[in-house]
Amino acid sequence: MSSEIPPGCVYWITGLPGAGKTTLAARVWARLRLEGRPAVFLDGDRLRGIFGQRHGYDRRDRHAMAMSYAGLCRELSGQGLDVVCATVSMFEDVRRSNRQHLPLYREIYLRVPVAVRRRRHPDNLYGAAKGGAGTGSPSHIPGMDQAVEEPANPDLIIDDDGTLSVSDAVACFFAHWPAPDCKDRTPEPSGDTA
Repeated sequence: MSSEIPPGCVYWITGLPGAGKTTLAARVWARLRLEGRPAVFLDGDRLRGIFGQRHGYDRRDRHAMAMSYAGLCRELSGQGLDVVCATVSMFEDVRRSNRQHLPLYREIYLRVPVAVRRRRHPDNLYGAAKGGAGTGSPSHIPGMDQAVEEPANPDLIIDDDGTLSVSDAVACFFAHWPAPDCKDRTPEPSGDTA
């Protein structure tokens, strides 16, 4: 990318299914746009469809998808866009790679108890994971029958015991990073020669 275009921020919003990632990410993206930031919103579930459902739900395929999401975030932020990405992102090595390769990486962890996630998840994945009355959703549910590596060093943790409103979560986010967070950032020298 051109060294004249400042990179955008990547807001990597992670948490287990039902934590509220998509809802928070959509609201953050909307506010960034209102603040005049060139921002895009990526959702893991939608990206899975865009990438053609070529990956399953086992650990290896989930890892491949997470790396694909990270690569897309890097490409878009390199073009000066802020990227708000909602993803389970269950692998610490993916998050470490993001910190190494995304110059303006911000990691947000939505930490929500399983009882709250089970109550609010629209696809009833948690029922499927227990062999209950699920809706035919895939098995290998992160945090239930599939191990998850909890974020080791997120930039922001938002705890929600089920009483936190979406507006309060958004306020917490922007109290930590007043928008527009990256407006005056300049890119690191690339070292490329003309």
